Amino acid sequence: MYIKTIREAFGKHSFFWLLAVEKILFDITYIGCFSPTYSYCGAILDIRWWKILLGWLATAVLLVISEKLPNNAATAVYKILLGLSALPSFSIFGLKNEPTQAFILITIYWFVFYAVLLFLNERSPTCVEEVNSLKWLQMHRWIVTILFAWLVLSSVFFSGKYGEFRFFIRFEDVYDYRLDESTQINGLMGYIFAWNTSILMPLCLLMQLILKQYIRAMVLCVMTFMCYSIGGNKAILLYMIISISVYVVWRLKKQKYFLCIVEGSFGLVLFASNFISHFIHKGMFAALTYRLFSIPAEAHYFYYDFFQDNELLYLRQSVLGRWIAAPYTKEVSVLIGSDPKYYFTGRYNNASNGLFSMDYANFGWFGVIIGPIFIALTVWALFYIIRKWDSRIKTYIVVYSCLYLLSASYTSWLLTGGVFLLVVMASTKWIFKIVQKKLLNKGVK
Repeated sequence: MYIKTIREAFGKHSFFWLLAVEKILFDITYIGCFSPTYSYCGAILDIRWWKILLGWLATAVLLVISEKLPNNAATAVYKILLGLSALPSFSIFGLKNEPTQAFILITIYWFVFYAVLLFLNERSPTCVEEVNSLKWLQMHRWIVTILFAWLVLSSVFFSGKYGEFRFFIRFEDVYDYRLDESTQINGLMGYIFAWNTSILMPLCLLMQLILKQYIRAMVLCVMTFMCYSIGGNKAILLYMIISISVYVVWRLKKQKYFLCIVEGSFGLVLFASNFISHFIHKGMFAALTYRLFSIPAEAHYFYYDFFQDNELLYLRQSVLGRWIAAPYTKEVSVLIGSDPKYYFTGRYNNASNGLFSMDYANFGWFGVIIGPIFIALTVWALFYIIRKWDSRIKTYIVVYSCLYLLSASYTSWLLTGGVFLLVVMASTKWIFKIVQKKLLNKGVK
């Protein structure tokens, strides 16, 4: 009886327990793996137990209230971001003795995010029937074929112009390629490349798998590696893996467990990092885990500290920077990443970050309030607009958005990240009907 009760409680609140386990594993991994291995990057322990308890209190409250949110795509974005950003930052507060004021602002940030989502979800529309993706793709194969051809041709072009047709580069060399001016893609070409690699390529790969066009799917995987090899952006490979994982989970008919699988995998890689570092060797696997979980959480406090004595950005290092002069000659992420005060080597180069860091960098404490409001509104609006899309595509967009927001600003997510492109794609049919109606009315007259 007790075992059945425990099983039912875990099943009903599985995400709650997975996040709690992840928090425990992160604390253990930071102490046993990240700090010993990456102390030269600034991961030095300075434990304050009362701050650790305060971090756990904030964690418990957020996890409990998040269970009140209904199960939908917007809520999934929030909960995944809790695991990737909020919980690690609460741990860093006590493990590294970070400023209490910064911790309070970070906590406020996530409570505001939650409150806006709760408000919007109470007014959200009822569920609608999704479009049958297989039937739609079979009826519109020409669109998929044109998209496939575009991605292949444009990827070969980008690889030839910026990547010397490389098929793969070692993870150890990625920062060398990022510093190489010849691999930089700027302006309109930069937007096209970003949309290709983050939105169009993974979604086209998912479409080809749904249609069982496995040869085309393999070609797109090769194109993905070629795009990665230009500047060494590991996220490009991660987007491909997410797309394939979504297809596999749906093929196994385990889609209702997908988000739990995602969250469970976070805890699994933390456990594996700790195990590997103790019993095998300290290698690239631990570096990737440290980059995903710890560096963004530590950077929240670095950005807070930097802007205690420096001028706020007020979006002058966003797209508005083309018309308004920025206060710094270099990107703030580069200034922080190259400062030995934060990263002891002084050669980290780019402390890219998103969410709290960029909202605070742009507007200070005011950004901590309005930043999560805008993100929550955009997340809710995006998934309302694409509410009829196939659940596989929406699931990819959920996970992709979380990973993108972890290391980029809100405006970058909208433009470079392709959210605006997704809205245009979703509105195409609606725009076509309006144009068609006006033309017909004009013809009648």
